[in-house]
Amino acid sequence: MREYLRKMDPNVKLFFIISALIGLGMGLSDSVYSNYFKDVYDVTALQRGLIETPRELPGMLLLVMTSLAGFLGDLRLAIIAQLLCAAGVLVLGLWTPPFGLMLVFLFINSTGMHLYMPLQESIAVSLIKDGKTGSWLGKFTGFRTAFVMVAGLLVFFGFGSGFLSFSNPIVIFIIAAACSAAAAVLFIKMRRNAGEVYEKGRPKFRFVFKKRYAIYYVLAIVNGAHKQIMTVFGPWVLIELMLQQTDTMAILSVIGSGIGVLFIPLLGRLVDQFGVKKVMFGEGLVFIFVYLGYAFVQQAFSPEVALWCCFAFYVLNRMGMQFAVARTVYLRNIAETPEDIMPTLSTGISLDHLVSIAASALGGWIWYEWGYQYVFFIAAGLSLINMAAALIIKEDKPKAQA
Repeated sequence: MREYLRKMDPNVKLFFIISALIGLGMGLSDSVYSNYFKDVYDVTALQRGLIETPRELPGMLLLVMTSLAGFLGDLRLAIIAQLLCAAGVLVLGLWTPPFGLMLVFLFINSTGMHLYMPLQESIAVSLIKDGKTGSWLGKFTGFRTAFVMVAGLLVFFGFGSGFLSFSNPIVIFIIAAACSAAAAVLFIKMRRNAGEVYEKGRPKFRFVFKKRYAIYYVLAIVNGAHKQIMTVFGPWVLIELMLQQTDTMAILSVIGSGIGVLFIPLLGRLVDQFGVKKVMFGEGLVFIFVYLGYAFVQQAFSPEVALWCCFAFYVLNRMGMQFAVARTVYLRNIAETPEDIMPTLSTGISLDHLVSIAASALGGWIWYEWGYQYVFFIAAGLSLINMAAALIIKEDKPKAQA
């Protein structure tokens, strides 16, 4: 092992460390945001939905940002992204600003996080020299995910013991900021090691809208709505209605991430074995059960049983985020040319985030005006759309090789 590490490219070693720092930092901040909003600002369900606008807006603007700043190169952009992450969350850690100003710093932090999303794989691929791209990407992703789990455990024990709290200064946010700042410093070192090797500008972005990809766009739009219901309103049932604290939410995230590490390779094998159509149909069927479960569980069971059911739904929700692999395989199978794949994926991300913003605001209003059950009734309806799309897609063999 020591000899293997000695021969490893220094920048590959640095990227493993960076992946760990980013996983730890994002795990510390993301896992507590919902409880932070509730405990510090006492937000309602309507406000919780609206908070997602500044959090998701950078994702919608991502294509514009990367297109305008593409001349800087991946490593420079990664440095900027991590500094934005650090700046936004550091202010929240050192000072509890008024609600409106808090949203500004939340937007700054989210801008850094979204800006880094397309860069992490691009930088990783540029570091791979032996042609084993999938294997290395799996190693980097697994390493990052492991530290997300470590972050969840730190949150669980920290808040459970009383060492961590949302009283100023908020130590957990300061640690998250330090992780992002350290990642930025290591990216600077990577750039010095590499010179201009990894600093090629990104090609000019182009949107791709073709009738051929209509179902993919529909799936991206449905996923945008699903994602917000899974990440915002599912946890909010536990926090608002079942009064669960930060340590409980953290351990659920740890369990979800741990299962996800095992589930991702299995999902890939299921797609290869049974095809995209059956996997997508199964996804829709499972989540109809989950969403209707959220809607009816309090009426159907005792409070104790209902709580454990919602724990299970939360974990299933987190696993549901992994089904993007089926949509990516579907797009690859129908793409006319390799050049269509990345722009179409990027266009799908933009549509996803546009719908995410609308779904958060609308979902919060529906919860406030009609009751939380109706948010999940709508989610179940979206799952029906997902199943209908699965039924009409064709199981083509890949037309374009990336």
